[in-house]
Amino acid sequence: MLKQETILAGQVLQCRDKLYARRHNVPSDLLGDWRSLMQQADKLEPTIDRVSHKKCIRFTGNANALKTLLNDLKSLAKSLPH
Repeated sequence: MLKQETILAGQVLQCRDKLYARRHNVPSDLLGDWRSLMQQADKLEPTIDRVSHKKCIRFTGNANALKTLLNDLKSLAKSLPH
């Protein structure tokens, strides 16, 4: 991954973790979107089940795809109740 993509991937994973912590606040009408975004963000997880020490990133998009995913995660976070 390029430097910009690495930074964006880190931001996506941070946002994913924050949303995961709020998973019990996800309304039923947003649950489908939440699951879809979590699955997309999980592709950026650098290791599989923390067993392998070799980076194995399954995300095949570019920086624009990462920006779109990050924006989608942020908009979902804004729509969740506090």
